[in-house]
Amino acid sequence: MCSRSYRDEMGRDQKGYFLPIGTCHEIDVKELSEKHRRDAVGNTGKPASVVHNAYGTLPRIVVQWGC
Repeated sequence: MCSRSYRDEMGRDQKGYFLPIGTCHEIDVKELSEKHRRDAVGNTGKPASVVHNAYGTLPRIVVQWGC
């Protein structure tokens, strides 16, 4: 239950819910450097082309709807 509950802004415990809607799979990619991760965030002041290229190297997931 602790993984499905949270504290709201007022500090009250709120109950979360689990709805099985599908599965997620991570696509295997090579290990990324910290530089690529920072560039992909886009707040380093680098040109948009650098951000775009770095974002494309980030790990991805595939979501399959249904069980």
